[in-house]
Amino acid sequence: SSQLSSIEFFDPISKEWTFLPPMKTKRSRCAAVKIDGRIYVMGGHDGYNELSSVEVFDSVTRRWSFLPSMTKKRWGCAAVQIEGQIFVAGGYDGSSEMPSMEILSHPHEQPTHQYPTILSSMTKSQLDEILISEVLNTDQLARCELPNDEFIPVATQVFS
Repeated sequence: SSQLSSIEFFDPISKEWTFLPPMKTKRSRCAAVKIDGRIYVMGGHDGYNELSSVEVFDSVTRRWSFLPSMTKKRWGCAAVQIEGQIFVAGGYDGSSEMPSMEILSHPHEQPTHQYPTILSSMTKSQLDEILISEVLNTDQLARCELPNDEFIPVATQVFS
C-alpha cells in the first residue's frame, strides 16, 4: 500500500527534514497547504476509498484534528492558499475527473462555496488571481479573479 499517515516537513532555512506526528487518516495523492503555522491536508485516497476529509496540523499543539469535509471526494487534486482561503481544484472522484473547484473560505468551518466549471487542474496562483487549466479534456484556460470569485476565460489553445 502506498498510503501513508506519516508527514515530513522540510525547512528551507536549515535545509533539514523533520518528522511530524502521523495524520489520523492514511492517504495518498492528497493536497496540502500551510497557513499561519498550520498544515491543511485534504482529499486523497486511503487505499479503498476516495476522501473528502480535511485534517489540520497545529504546530503549537503538535496535534492533528479533523475539520469539516469538502463537499466532494477528490484525489489527485491541487490546492493553493490565498489570503487565508484554500482553493481545492480538480482531481478524480473514483469514476470521473472532477470538473470543479471548492473554496474553503474559513478552513475551520464547513466549505461554503463550490464552483462547478469545465476546469479540473490548478497550475499557477498569483496574488490576486488563480490561473486554472485543463490539460486532458479541454483546451480552455480561465482565471478566477478575487475577491469577485469570478471565472474569466483567458485563452483557447489551438491545435494544428
